[in-house]
Amino acid sequence: MRFNSADFKTFSEQPGDHEGRLTYKPPPRTLYDSAYKERWFKLKSNFLFYYRLNEFGGVEKNEPSGVFVLENIEINREETTELPFGFAITWKDEPDKKFQFFTHNENSLYPWISKLEYASYQHLKTQLSMLRMKILRKSGKDPLEGTPLPKQAQNEFSSSVLAKSSFHRQISSAPNSPSTSSKIPTNVAAYSTPQVRRAAPLPPPRKHTKKKEQSQGNGWKLKK
Repeated sequence: MRFNSADFKTFSEQPGDHEGRLTYKPPPRTLYDSAYKERWFKLKSNFLFYYRLNEFGGVEKNEPSGVFVLENIEINREETTELPFGFAITWKDEPDKKFQFFTHNENSLYPWISKLEYASYQHLKTQLSMLRMKILRKSGKDPLEGTPLPKQAQNEFSSSVLAKSSFHRQISSAPNSPSTSSKIPTNVAAYSTPQVRRAAPLPPPRKHTKKKEQSQGNGWKLKK
């Protein structure tokens, strides 16, 4: 995409969400077109700007040479023998046109893929619908009342409501379990802990005493 819009140029000059140097290969125009180009790429929102580099490796000018609109796209891993750390972007309405991008190492490859996948407006719209559904399920109120829900979100919410109402019907139709109060006897005294009667203490054993008894004989007779 080529442009000369002043507003778009101002937007491109703002700090990017992610940027860096990439080796870029557009779809070949002819059978012999296989040139790789090194460009500076800046991701801003769902726009991927690219800039030409001068002979010293710096950005040639502030105005971008072109821009990709990251909507309705697919991103896949791409690698070649010479350039193993790459990915490809294709547009779903033009699947035969593949744009290839290569980084210098694996550490910079996956941040690029992640940032590009989350940059599209469709992804943000899906995230908003998911957050909206969570709030609706928990509170029962739509935070964006008046704004129509996507069809997929409506189907998910309807299924959730039906499952919840079916669960409550099953609970309400279940036989009532006996209450705890019905098991408590009315005559509490009859079920109280019986009192243990203590036996009277036994008397202490009698001690054997020696008594003197006068015998009819000559002396004294001991009686136990």
